[in-house]
Amino acid sequence: PSDLEELIVGLRPLSGRIELDVGSSDPLKAEVVAFANDLDHSGTSNTLVVADGGHDRSYWRDSIDRYLTFYGASWT
Repeated sequence: PSDLEELIVGLRPLSGRIELDVGSSDPLKAEVVAFANDLDHSGTSNTLVVADGGHDRSYWRDSIDRYLTFYGASWT
């Protein structure tokens, strides 16, 4: 199996607790969307968020509250 296939199999136990995000003008957008689709097709539930922005400091700064809320929810 490829590295991607191994990653997808390894993520199955986290199904429903995976959130991917990417900026609408991020040069990696196509790859992130394809990865989310690969997870879906393997039966691994995930949430994909496409937000305004690119792959830069401004995007991450605008997203930090959402990240902390998402990760913090699993600690409570």
